Amino acid sequence: MIARAEGRILGGGIPTGTVLHPGYSAPDMFARGYSCVNAGSDVNRLRDSSLADVRAFRQIHRAQESVA
Repeated sequence: MIARAEGRILGGGIPTGTVLHPGYSAPDMFARGYSCVNAGSDVNRLRDSSLADVRAFRQIHRAQESVA
C-alpha cells in the first residue's frame, strides 16, 4: 500500500518528504525522488540520549564495584 501511494505521489511530480525507510539512506531516498528527507526524530534522539545515560551509569557503577 505504501509503495503504491509512493509511486502515485512521486509520479505526479508533487514535492514529497519522508522519514528514512528501513534499509535506506538519505541519498537513497533522494534518488527515489523525494525532495525532503527527515533523517532523525525526537523519539530517536530521546532514545539515543537515554541509552548514552545508561552506558555512562553502567561505567560509573562498574568503576565503583571494582573499588569496593
